[in-house]
Amino acid sequence: MTDDATLACTACSRRSAVPRVLCWPCVDRARRYLAELPVLHDALAVALVPGSGEQQRVSGSREAPLPCVLDVLSLRGPGGMADILTEWLEAVHEARELGRPRWRGRDRVREVCQRLDDHMSWIALDFAAGAADLLAELKTLSTAARSLAFPERARVPLGVCPLDAEGGQPCGGSLQGSLTSGTVRCSTCRTVWPPTHLLLLGRMLGDIPVVAKAA
Repeated sequence: MTDDATLACTACSRRSAVPRVLCWPCVDRARRYLAELPVLHDALAVALVPGSGEQQRVSGSREAPLPCVLDVLSLRGPGGMADILTEWLEAVHEARELGRPRWRGRDRVREVCQRLDDHMSWIALDFAAGAADLLAELKTLSTAARSLAFPERARVPLGVCPLDAEGGQPCGGSLQGSLTSGTVRCSTCRTVWPPTHLLLLGRMLGDIPVVAKAA
């Protein structure tokens, strides 16, 4: 008799018809992250120099810019994306008794992502000790790298704040949605809508009369 716990995905708790560690949707998510991480890692190389890409240099600045963007360096440098992904591949090799990985090329991130993808079928079925944590780490790396490589895409304008400010006057502030946290913030009254309140906000923006007071 199959234990019901073995039918639930360890990452999202979705139930499957057969025992597996990760459900197919979570496997697809993991593979999507593995496909995009090498591209994001390359994009971070451009963001390493202040003033490159979307980050413009300020003329006449009294202080010389830092030689690199420290947040970007934390992902591109030692202990960053390449080392984190390598540790996961080593964990998979150890669990499968394959010995330490041998490297074939110089692009470590691209090679590790490809080899983790090659192991994904086994990870989804048998890597109970780490599959969910691996998926969570891939998501964290992807989110951090995307927000640093493409900062102009990290926030999206969503319209005008629907709340009434003090005195009953409309707030009228600009709503900005964060692609990294999933929250929405008003630039004027500073009200923050967490992801769990976005449905309410959507109704408020849909011209449904709602009276509320900014926090």
